[in-house]
Amino acid sequence: MFNRAGVIDLKKRSGQIWIALIYLLALLLYFSFGVYHLTKFDTADEHFWVGEDRISQYWRAMGDRKWKETRINNKPGITLAYISGIGLLFDRNHEEHIREKDDAFTRYDSKKFQWINFCYRFPLLIFNGLFSLFFFWIIRKLTENIWIGLWSATLILLSPILLGVSQIVNPDALSWVFCSATIFAFLLFLKDGSRKIAVLTAVFLGLALATKYIALILVYFLFFIFIAHLLFYVKTKKEKSETLYRESLKVASAYLVIVIGGFFVFSFLMPAVFVKSKYLFDDVINFDHKGFIFWTTLCIDVLIIADAFFWKSRMVLFFLECFLRYARIIFKSIVAIVLGLCLFTLANWTLGVDFFNLESVPFDSRQSDLFISLPFWKKMILQVRPLVFSLTPFVLGALFFVWLKSIFKKTKYDFYIHTLSAFIILYWSIVTMQGLLVNVRYGIILQPLAIFMAALGIWELTQYGIFAKINKILISLIIIIVSVMSLWTVKPFYFNYANALLPQENLIAGAWGYGGYEAGQFINSLASENEIFVIADYPGVCPFVNSKCVDISNDNKKRVVEVLNQNRDDIYFVLTRRGQVRWGYIGQFIEAKKKPPLWELNIDNRPGNFIRAYKQE
Repeated sequence: MFNRAGVIDLKKRSGQIWIALIYLLALLLYFSFGVYHLTKFDTADEHFWVGEDRISQYWRAMGDRKWKETRINNKPGITLAYISGIGLLFDRNHEEHIREKDDAFTRYDSKKFQWINFCYRFPLLIFNGLFSLFFFWIIRKLTENIWIGLWSATLILLSPILLGVSQIVNPDALSWVFCSATIFAFLLFLKDGSRKIAVLTAVFLGLALATKYIALILVYFLFFIFIAHLLFYVKTKKEKSETLYRESLKVASAYLVIVIGGFFVFSFLMPAVFVKSKYLFDDVINFDHKGFIFWTTLCIDVLIIADAFFWKSRMVLFFLECFLRYARIIFKSIVAIVLGLCLFTLANWTLGVDFFNLESVPFDSRQSDLFISLPFWKKMILQVRPLVFSLTPFVLGALFFVWLKSIFKKTKYDFYIHTLSAFIILYWSIVTMQGLLVNVRYGIILQPLAIFMAALGIWELTQYGIFAKINKILISLIIIIVSVMSLWTVKPFYFNYANALLPQENLIAGAWGYGGYEAGQFINSLASENEIFVIADYPGVCPFVNSKCVDISNDNKKRVVEVLNQNRDDIYFVLTRRGQVRWGYIGQFIEAKKKPPLWELNIDNRPGNFIRAYKQE
């Protein structure tokens, strides 16, 4: 604020005010878009968490000291109980949203149901929005560049996918927050060596594990970053042989403390591990039967500590120097592979070339025989599809630019670009080996990392020619305008966003409950004083219908068939794509008659993501 002469630096102060205003504008837009339509949908899995189910179970178990019951799910979703659990304070009589229940058919109170949605979703929306302050702060510290911090936070706030998942009571709404926070915190620790940041990394690791067990991948990735850091240290420090052992001892010891601390935080949040140790060793450490990798990683870390303490890191230095000559090629090759996979994906789907008949593999065939039978390299290509088409074109372009530049030219942020690109490859490889096809929800933890690298790309672009002359405030406003345009095109179905590069006939996400409110409003507009029955083939419709309604996915087929056999003329059907995939017999029956729907909604204007209403003849 003061220059060397002790005079107030008005120019610097003005710039800081502008940065604060731009961030507040992005935050305000985030909440404006996020609150809109917040209560007017019901996803397939949320009912497992709200009301008297998992979140309530956790707090009852904690209150009654029944520690074993604090394992509420195999995800495990503990952090969701803390944040969305605030809704329990306002959801006193959960079952009041059900007016009447007759066999399989139920009549809901739509207003009370929407209030329940608000109680559990709004805390999530607030938490994720305010957490962008952390991303702003830590990225600014990492890069020593306030603009990159601002652009990263802005793009995270206004990402359609991240905003959409922040409206849904599901562990995925928090997994991307804590996983990316763990990575950024560890990178900052490597930069400044602060013990406070090491402790913060351990806390975030524990929170990530308490959200979803897939966060165990962070244990391996942090170790990879640690080794990459040592390679970088040996390459850049002239006094490497004299000081490497200090750096190895410091970081290896910190890594061990971070991992142990992370598991302590996890265990503190889920005390069931103290009652039954298998919840820690089998569910987490031995996740996907890969426990030997965990113990091997820790053993290598202990050996690095011993080598630094007893032999001044001579063994580590020997191995690092063996790889040093290949390090540059390896890291650039990693970036080239990620970029090549993304460009191939664009060519395959955007241009409609359809190499290797990959378009025939649906996005939701995650564990089907069709996907499992494919060779590994084809599976890897399919893992790329959700990330490429769920990023906005602006972010995707900036990401491609920074990848290209880091391959052919040196950048100031090569270490971050190379290591985060390696994480993307590592994540795709692990889920492929699990036989699981990533969708947008499962790949959500890649989004903030890709956005951060895109922000680096924007900064690198502003260092060239005409772009260098553009005011950074103007660039920030352009980022906001472009991001708002992407949000507006998919509003209010943010989590179903797919960029314009994906042809309309293709999908990367299912409606997952979107459109049920709109279908319910249409059905309600037709209802007269006479009783009608509504049959929906997927959850998300019945809570918004004022009449008796049944969701046939809930094993209510027998009662549904009884009603259908009565040949009534007051039965309406609501059919969805996902419902036809899972419970297609009613949809196939109606579609076979070539009967046009009374009403239809295509989410994100994609015909494959339809919700249709019919009346029985």
